[in-house]
Amino acid sequence: MPQAVATLNKLSLEDGENSNLSTSSETDTSSDEDEFSLLYNMEKKYLEDQEIDSSINIFGTSPCKLASERHLGLLVLNRMNIAKIGDEQKLALLVGAVSDVDLAFNDIKDWKVIKTILNCMPQLRRLNLSHNPLDSDITEELPTCSYLTSLSLNGVNLPLESLSGLCSKMPQLQEIHLNENDDYANVSFYDTLISKKVQFLQLNACNFNNWNAVMNLLRAFPNVQRLFLSNNQLGSVSENCSMTGASMKDLTSSVRFLSIQECHINEWTAIESFENIGQLEELKVLNNPLFNNLSNEERYHLVIGRLRNLKILNGSPINDNQREDSERFFVRYYQGHNDKPNIWHELVTIHGNLDELVEVDFTPKKYASVTLRCEEKNVSTRLIMRLNKRVSDLMKFSSELTNIPFSRLRIFYHDKYVDNCGPTELRFPNQFLTHLHIEDGDEFLIQSKSVPPEKSFDKI
Repeated sequence: MPQAVATLNKLSLEDGENSNLSTSSETDTSSDEDEFSLLYNMEKKYLEDQEIDSSINIFGTSPCKLASERHLGLLVLNRMNIAKIGDEQKLALLVGAVSDVDLAFNDIKDWKVIKTILNCMPQLRRLNLSHNPLDSDITEELPTCSYLTSLSLNGVNLPLESLSGLCSKMPQLQEIHLNENDDYANVSFYDTLISKKVQFLQLNACNFNNWNAVMNLLRAFPNVQRLFLSNNQLGSVSENCSMTGASMKDLTSSVRFLSIQECHINEWTAIESFENIGQLEELKVLNNPLFNNLSNEERYHLVIGRLRNLKILNGSPINDNQREDSERFFVRYYQGHNDKPNIWHELVTIHGNLDELVEVDFTPKKYASVTLRCEEKNVSTRLIMRLNKRVSDLMKFSSELTNIPFSRLRIFYHDKYVDNCGPTELRFPNQFLTHLHIEDGDEFLIQSKSVPPEKSFDKI
């Protein structure tokens, strides 16, 4: 009987072990499925060490404690292959105070995921969904995001109709990033307002090769103040949009900042066209072919001279003196050109016709051709003098030349340009010759000191 009980216990134990193994396997499978969920990755990054005493954290409060107490404000979960939410109720308990979310470079396709995120984060102010394979059509009824001011959709290529529907749920949206969306360069006539609130619009690296396409898209954001168009193929700029029939002046009436760095701008008429952006105050225009053969000084002055209202160029403020210098440079630069820019005539009425500046070389001379003359020794010689030497060096050379002892030698400098002043004795042996402003043809006169008569003393 005892043996039977022992056998039964052994079987029960083995069954229990098998049961545990089975449970573990199921858990692993479930874990594998959850690895692509937002909640799983959030817990792994922010909650995994929740049992660790926060007193050992040098910052006083650990991220896990912040999340568990609903004080976590920033959620960064990019490049984690996130494709779904996970337990929505649990997520909502942890992210109620989150204001910034970065989910770039994940695998989110379904707008149900976005809907859940927006529902769980009512305090959301900034959302980054860049480089996610989002579905083109938004089939979900998204909640209104009353506080969201910044949206990043770089590399998503969301159709403008869907973008319009998304932005309609963000009444306070002020900043939108639409970089690397190649589809926008090929949009046909678009006459739908997307947002009146957006003031900051990024369209960098969108493969724009036509200014009309930019203006067409700008109609959807009529109050943009800061416009970024860098890394596009915009070789020229047109003053009127052939797609919309509107003028650039009307379409850019609110623009104060424009960035067209590393585009294909290769003609001055494009820069001159920006004068039609009536409120343009700041321009970034570096690394365009137009400036390849110009010096930094020429690039600077020739842009400022064309844009009368510009206050900042490539990050450098322009004060009144700098503007005047640039406009004068501009007038002189085109003085001898037959084909002068229109702005040149306007600047001439302000500054007049200015003669070209004479280039003066202020580089200190290194050598001078001078004459050394000593009448009492009947010595006169012409030599090339190094001007980086001292007076004492000249005296040593003169002593050897005339056989007058160094201690009894006097030397006088005769400046040919101030002949009426006469020779000047050099009394400071450590003085550098450069300080004398020696010119070719100057003379140095050498003589010996007279020996004073011996003093006689009356005997006491």
